Amino acid sequence: MSVQDIEAEALKLPAGERIRLAQELWDSIAPEAEANPDLLPLSEEQIQELERRLAEHERDPSSALPWEEVRARLRARFG
Repeated sequence: MSVQDIEAEALKLPAGERIRLAQELWDSIAPEAEANPDLLPLSEEQIQELERRLAEHERDPSSALPWEEVRARLRARFG
């Protein structure tokens, strides 16, 4: 079965199943991507944005929010 065949079959799944499949695929890729950053290269714009955010954080570390608070806000907003 080709990648195109798999993709065509996956697109027939209900949205919830496609989301679960995408999450499972990403979870299978993430460890490799962390070990080899060249697999998912960042654009120059992404690099600049990351550098801007890091510099902002270094100027005022107290502006950062704990993950638990960010997650709670996202869940409150998006469910």
